[in-house]
Amino acid sequence: MFGTTSKHGDINNDKMKIRNKDQNPEFMSKDMANWRGPIYFNRKDPRIGVPKFNSTMGWTFNMANPYSYLILIVFIAVILLFAFHII
Repeated sequence: MFGTTSKHGDINNDKMKIRNKDQNPEFMSKDMANWRGPIYFNRKDPRIGVPKFNSTMGWTFNMANPYSYLILIVFIAVILLFAFHII
C-alpha cells in the first residue's frame, strides 16, 4: 500500500516512462550518441524528420531511415529539373 499512488498518478507508470526513455522518440533526438556531427543517425527511431538537438534550429532527417534518402533524391532531382528548365 505504501507508495503505490501519488497525486500525479501511479508510481509504477512513472517508472515505466523513465525506463523506456531510450525507446521514446522524443528523447532519442536529445541523446548525443545518436548524432554524428550535424547528422542524426538512429536505426531505432522510426521518424524520418526529427528536431535538431537545439529544437529552435529546425528539423533534420534521420539518415538511418531509408526513406530519408528517397526524399532527398526526389528533392534534389526536382531542383535540378527546374535548374535545367526541363520542367
